[in-house]
Amino acid sequence: MAVLPLLLFTALSGWATENTPPSLTGLWQTISDIDGKPRGLVQISEKDGLFQASILRSLVPGEDDLGVCDLCPGARRGQPLKGMLILTGLKQERDSEYAGGEILDPDSGRVYRCQARLEDHGRKLIVRGYIGISLFGRSQLWLRAEPPVLSR
Repeated sequence: MAVLPLLLFTALSGWATENTPPSLTGLWQTISDIDGKPRGLVQISEKDGLFQASILRSLVPGEDDLGVCDLCPGARRGQPLKGMLILTGLKQERDSEYAGGEILDPDSGRVYRCQARLEDHGRKLIVRGYIGISLFGRSQLWLRAEPPVLSR
């Protein structure tokens, strides 16, 4: 008789794991809009229900030194790109959708409003930066980082 509660608990815990939405937190590869190749590695973390992302390193061969952000506005100007927060204030709206944040394009120094959506069971993140309304912007694909990327 003691086996039945154990089996029920095991079945329910498996169901909960399968139906729990994937987390936005973790390591992500940014993908270049120009050539479709991995560009950088970012870390997304969460604090008090808000998500942020910082640059860890470049994935472009030969680009070991990320340099500084000469085009960034305000306090970010002239600061090292490595470790810089590029995404802030993103909050979860629905299971796999996030909105309300801002994202910095370190290449142009521009800051955009941001929303994001997890796809493919949390393996892909579609990040959209825009001005005004979401219609006026562009989306970028980020891929959840796999262990070989971390060892480079």
